[in-house]
Amino acid sequence: MDKLELVENNIEIQHKMIRTKLVILLILTMAKTVSGQQNARLEAALSDFIEKQGYPGAMVSIVKADSILFIGGLGYADRATETPVSTTQLFRLGSISKSFTALALVKLLSEKGWSLDTPIEKIDPSIPFENRWSTTSSITVASLLEHSAGFDDYHAHAMYATDEVQPPMSEFVQAHTNSLYTRWPPNTRHAYSNSGYVVAGHLIEVLSGQPYSEYI
Repeated sequence: MDKLELVENNIEIQHKMIRTKLVILLILTMAKTVSGQQNARLEAALSDFIEKQGYPGAMVSIVKADSILFIGGLGYADRATETPVSTTQLFRLGSISKSFTALALVKLLSEKGWSLDTPIEKIDPSIPFENRWSTTSSITVASLLEHSAGFDDYHAHAMYATDEVQPPMSEFVQAHTNSLYTRWPPNTRHAYSNSGYVVAGHLIEVLSGQPYSEYI
């Protein structure tokens, strides 16, 4: 696959993600109170959506406070054997984990006396990033969480880890070093960056003193 095909594939994936998020947002808006007949309508709408998008299956949970409004498996976990998705099916979390990362980091900042406006090098001076505008525009924790640091996105070699035991986040930061440079003054543009959230995960380990997976 050449670079153009890779870019086109990434664009299509991003468009699919946007469509999916919009539909989920609409469903969540409609599902403030879900029961009985509404459950059936919601499940039918979700099933229709994943079929049109070409998704094999999905597991959906809608939670409000301490109440589960809806939970259900849709489609197939394995198309070849027509094994349906169950409520205990495991899925790769993907970018949903960013919400938990942001929440955990905000909690830790509050507990440790830092804020979203704290420059990241104050929390850990060893982070290997480059900011050509450091004298006028710092990369803050908010910059990471809002995708406004100006960092490049991840490179192919840093996409997946195959370790059975997750290495320290500091190792992931090192793997993403080629992405941790500012392409423009921080906090002036929004550009989606997985690398910024790798640094955010590392800050969770620094502030909590625990492995990321254990703290989360």
